[in-house]
Amino acid sequence: MCLAKVRPWMTGVVVARGRVIGTVSPGLHLVLPRRRLLKVDMRPHVLDVVSQALPTSDGGLVDYRYMVRYRVVDAELAAMPKVRLHDDLERYMTDDPGANIRDLPTVIGYSCHYALRGITGSRPRAECLKREPTATLLLEGMRGIFEGTGVSVEEVTMTDAYPTNKGVREGVAAITFRVVLDDGRTAILPIGMVDVHPAGLRR
Repeated sequence: MCLAKVRPWMTGVVVARGRVIGTVSPGLHLVLPRRRLLKVDMRPHVLDVVSQALPTSDGGLVDYRYMVRYRVVDAELAAMPKVRLHDDLERYMTDDPGANIRDLPTVIGYSCHYALRGITGSRPRAECLKREPTATLLLEGMRGIFEGTGVSVEEVTMTDAYPTNKGVREGVAAITFRVVLDDGRTAILPIGMVDVHPAGLRR
């Protein structure tokens, strides 16, 4: 038994025996034995993603850099085991509520890359280089992927899109996570390089 503090911008999710049993509001709470209190940040967060060498429908390659803003709108639902969002995320479909919250930035980053790969592959290079239409399609795709998961994808900003002939593997993405710390500073945390293929996800 212990005391846990849920800060004003958080929602507490109570877990017992691996199952979500409810939520608590900000404040000081007594955590009973054999229970966990997950602290879910409800503020907006931003992912900075660089997707490299995505193939277009006419055989070109395009590099993108974009930012994705999202937030948790339902902490209890976000901690629940996820339905299969898409095949590339099979390794992140867990029954652990803590892992579902912890891995959320990674799951969103991978999902962005997955959705953008599909958008780029169905359009010619000239269309893919138009940043605003591509960002709109990506936002629509991400909202569809995360519908009903307790996570809201609010905005996609395409900061760069350009043709490339780089000698890199097809479909590589670099993902960083921007988070606001308790003292108001912004930290940029590298999630890593990922290589996403239709057959699955590998790090």
